[in-house]
Amino acid sequence: MQQAIDDHARAIGVPDNVLMRKKWLGQLYEVIAFDKDLSGLPEGLKGWRNDWVMNTLIPVIKKHKIELQQVWGSMFDKPQDSIIDKR
Repeated sequence: MQQAIDDHARAIGVPDNVLMRKKWLGQLYEVIAFDKDLSGLPEGLKGWRNDWVMNTLIPVIKKHKIELQQVWGSMFDKPQDSIIDKR
């Protein structure tokens, strides 16, 4: 994942932490792992980053969906616990 972020950041000439914030990446993992509506993505991923997120990052994340579900499931005690809700 970090390689995809680094490659795209270099290609478009922006720092990797401007292209993808850690918080956004965590929220993206959660949306994909738990099949949440993509409208729940952070606003920062809906603008100029959206095509790249949809066509590059999401396919990579989906390849690791089972592992994400296991990790995220163990992180939250209750279903209402979510980083998406904690803006």
